[in-house]
Amino acid sequence: MSVKIYLDNDFEWDFTLTHRDPNTRKIVPDTGMTNLKGWIADREPTDSEIPPPIHTELSVDATEADQLQGTYYGTHDGDKLRTHLSSYAENTELFFLFGDSANVLTVTKLQLRYKRLV
Repeated sequence: MSVKIYLDNDFEWDFTLTHRDPNTRKIVPDTGMTNLKGWIADREPTDSEIPPPIHTELSVDATEADQLQGTYYGTHDGDKLRTHLSSYAENTELFFLFGDSANVLTVTKLQLRYKRLV
């Protein structure tokens, strides 16, 4: 399954990070994480490579939500999507990666669409 992204429309994302507390064994939010980013790449990561963003403007710093501990979000600007992705054919499969410079925490397949939603 893939998520459709439309050129000109902002692409908003969020992820909630948790871990198991070693003392209570309860699932708790990962708060205060730093250097997290979301970026769009033209290939999936492998064991030996974390692909860079297609363009530096397609890498967005994640911000922790004030009222939702452990939830990190970001927005890719629609104008920047059009600028840097319009050379790709419609329906091209791209990849959204979330993590830091050394670790990819999640990968989402994206399907590029041209039609603008209003």
